[in-house]
This record gives sequence, C-alpha cells and structure tokens, in this order.
Amino acid sequence: MRLFVAQVQQAGRFELIDSLVHPDYRNHTAEPGQGRDREGVRATTRALHAAFSGLTVRILHCVGEGDLVATHKVFRARHTGPWFHLHRSFGSPGEPRPPHGRGSSRR
Repeated sequence: MRLFVAQVQQAGRFELIDSLVHPDYRNHTAEPGQGRDREGVRATTRALHAAFSGLTVRILHCVGEGDLVATHKVFRARHTGPWFHLHRSFGSPGEPRPPHGRGSSRR
C-alpha cells in the first residue's frame, strides 16, 4: 500500500496501477461519479494530478487484515485545475491557496 501511495497517488506513475491494484479491486469510498474499480483508480488518479500541482501524500495510519487494507492519509497540493465538479474557486487567478485535505480509503 505504501508503494501505491508513494508511486501512484503522489508521483503519478499510472503505469504501475495494473501491477499494484488487483483486477477485482472495489473502492468503497469512491464519490458519486467516480469509478469503483481499477479503471476508476486510474481515472481518479489522472484527474487528481490534472487538478492539483505539487501533490504530496502522507500516510497517517495503514492497517490490513487478509485481503483488506485501510489507510488514513493527508493530501497536500495546490488546486490549479478542475477537480470533477469543482473548479479552482479561491484566491485570485494568479494566487491559488494550497488546500489541505484528509481522507481515508479501503481496498
């Protein structure tokens, strides 16, 4: 999971998704409109990197049991493009403020 977070979510190495995400993966925390399968991971990760620059992801907690993994992470980035239905709506066009978000995911 740490490799996925560092290399896919943070570094944007989309080519690793097929080798790191099981074909039967289901995202139980996907937002409406986001795919819940491996292709959804690919689309969401691409959208994340298109919408946010300077992205860093820090794992606060990571627990696993059997084939289940849950993570609690902090994402930090500058919102510079559209994120699904949200457009950059804070600061002046030349001075976007960096958002701070906490999230969790389960695999």
